[in-house]
Amino acid sequence: MEKEPKRPDKKQLSVLKSKLLDKYFNNTCSPDELDLLFSWLLDNSDQAEKQRILEVQWKKAVSIANKETRPQMQQRLDKIHHKINLANTNYTTEQSKNKKVRYINWQKIVYRAAAVILLPVLTLFIYINYFQESANLISLNHKAVINEIVSPVGSRTSLELADGTKVWLNHGSKLLYPQNFEGKNRTVTLVGEGYFDVAHNPKKPFIVKTDRINVTALGTRFNVKAYSDDKTVSATLKSGKIEVKSSKNKITMKPNQHLKLGLNNEKFKVQNVDPEKYISWKDGKLIFEDDNIENIVKRLSRWYDVDIEIIDPEIKDLTYTATFIDEPLFQILEMLAVVTPIKYEIPRRNKLPDGTYSKRIIKIYAKN
Repeated sequence: MEKEPKRPDKKQLSVLKSKLLDKYFNNTCSPDELDLLFSWLLDNSDQAEKQRILEVQWKKAVSIANKETRPQMQQRLDKIHHKINLANTNYTTEQSKNKKVRYINWQKIVYRAAAVILLPVLTLFIYINYFQESANLISLNHKAVINEIVSPVGSRTSLELADGTKVWLNHGSKLLYPQNFEGKNRTVTLVGEGYFDVAHNPKKPFIVKTDRINVTALGTRFNVKAYSDDKTVSATLKSGKIEVKSSKNKITMKPNQHLKLGLNNEKFKVQNVDPEKYISWKDGKLIFEDDNIENIVKRLSRWYDVDIEIIDPEIKDLTYTATFIDEPLFQILEMLAVVTPIKYEIPRRNKLPDGTYSKRIIKIYAKN
């Protein structure tokens, strides 16, 4: 008769749980280990031992955060975003190969996603449940930490802020915002493009800060586009009223107006427009109205997380009017090639040392 395996003692269990947390924070947990970890966190027994283990992990995380430089943090984020995009690509590819799939293992999908995107959730869980009473706010390098949400290239993100304001972030955008709005203003910082449905509060203006303009609102709906690699920043007002300020100018916008500020120009350019062209991205639409091909390929590059290059300069003056609703990229390229004299090619992607592949490149030429 076989002997039962010896059960680990309390000390050994503590070591195992600590190792499990280390694996989780390094994103190497298997689905079974994730299940075990969250079951342990939600179990109300042995709270003292649990707090001791989590306190060690918390101090370790704060120590790493204090030492990590901004480029290192960005590299960590880029890896996470790459894994999310890779998972999405693999899932879409599998769907296209087998369109008659009748059963989806949602548990498996959830566990894969959890290993990537639940890291801040677990950190917040640890803080709220075990350390909030001993600190009024989290501090790194003596500065209050604010929330940051990133919408990776190739995806859109939406969220609701503490005051009830709803925000949509376009591809490759980032929003920094406080957990709770304190003081006289509600201030957020935007890098990229965002649409804001601001909760009305006349006593507390809502301010969106970007590198070149600040937009102030009381309760309204508007879009701000301020990508760091664009030559212009812009704001589009759908309803209500906003005030836009740059370093030298200030203007109050009315509904259905679009404002643009060039890179080397401090003068606002304002025109009346149909705002849907500028805000429809949040609903999965790309609207072009007499847009040149350079503008189109820039938006498509962000939308689909590819690099599109225009090889022949003679096609840069081509313009298009079209609306695409969650269309596959290659279908859009085919349509452009049908209505205008262009063609495209897609070189093979290179495999990188870490096992991932280089970003997809698409080259557009004049058709002979």
